[in-house]
Amino acid sequence: MTAWPRRQGRLLGGSLVLAALVLRCAAVGADELELLDGLRHEGLVTRIAADGAVRGDRLPAELKLDDLRRVLHTATGEADAPTAVVDLVGNARLLVQGVELRDERVVVSMTGRQSWSLPLEIVRGVRCDIGAPTAAYSQALARPAADVDRFFVRAEDAGAIEGFDALVEQLAPAAVTFELGGKQRELPRTRLYGIVFARPANEVAPLPRGWVELKQESRVPFEKLELVDEVLTVNGPAGLKIEVPWSLVVAIDARSPRLTFVSDLTPSKVSESSIVAPVRSWRRDKSVGGRRLTIDKTTYDKGVGVQANSSLSFTLDRQYELFLATVGIDAETSGEGDCVMAVLGDDGRPRWRERVRGGEPARQLKLDVRDVQTLTLVVESGEDLDLSDHANWADARLIRPKP
Repeated sequence: MTAWPRRQGRLLGGSLVLAALVLRCAAVGADELELLDGLRHEGLVTRIAADGAVRGDRLPAELKLDDLRRVLHTATGEADAPTAVVDLVGNARLLVQGVELRDERVVVSMTGRQSWSLPLEIVRGVRCDIGAPTAAYSQALARPAADVDRFFVRAEDAGAIEGFDALVEQLAPAAVTFELGGKQRELPRTRLYGIVFARPANEVAPLPRGWVELKQESRVPFEKLELVDEVLTVNGPAGLKIEVPWSLVVAIDARSPRLTFVSDLTPSKVSESSIVAPVRSWRRDKSVGGRRLTIDKTTYDKGVGVQANSSLSFTLDRQYELFLATVGIDAETSGEGDCVMAVLGDDGRPRWRERVRGGEPARQLKLDVRDVQTLTLVVESGEDLDLSDHANWADARLIRPKP
């Protein structure tokens, strides 16, 4: 008579524990992983090993960073409001609460408890203003001098921003010290707008292995990652090494060596002609009209923009297993355009062929190309001749098989 209530109590207690676990998982939220083959998985990333192995709950077995394009993580931590911007190599930047220059190192504070020491080699510029940069600052950042830093300061009277060349020595909370005309000078920190640091002439910074996106729209380049006990260790270019609370991480964008963007390849054969519209040559990472690749309301950083009638052939040498792309008419046509897009193999027969029209949603394309020597992307004009046939092979990419 007394065993049943105790057993019922144990079952009730177990149910409560299970319910608590379910609620805890729901509260934590799942990470979303995009694999190279376009598939998506939801799970919890709890460990990234030094060899790139990704571990956690409800994740594919034997998963590595090289198998991923992106990890979306729910950042639950709080970052203090930024007051400055640090521009980094590799198309990255940090929005920080504070920034100083000490002994050839840039020291930034992300929160009252978190600070990082960055090698000066990876810092392109510092801006004491989180608004949109001035045209002069952006121009200097794009084309820095080889042997002198470019200063931008606020005029004492009208507050206009003026520029001059000097050599920065120290950036402290109260003042910036620099060398100008062979003499050491000092400027109150409140007057400093920004500094673009000198960089070697014709320097070409290699793209990093990927980027870690943080709260406050910060982006850090990485070559190697390791996640242990909710702390992400980021090893980057020029000896960069910082530790980031996993709770501040919004996403990891990976550049797998197995992935090749079609726009980074040179076509082995190009054919372009027209019926009515002027002939427009294909464009890398832009629409044929020269704008950002856009289908419907989504923009894409990589891809190929073409106009009917066009044919681009790429030599694959049977090195790849998948071809993936997002296809459609670019939004710059304002809903106009009607064409036929096709992917051909070695025999000239379509592996895929569909009619696409302006204003339609983008279409996802995934083809097996393991037996393909030469892949050809074709766009033919539709019923409206070739008017407004601005077709996009957006995010077009090739995936090598796993070693």
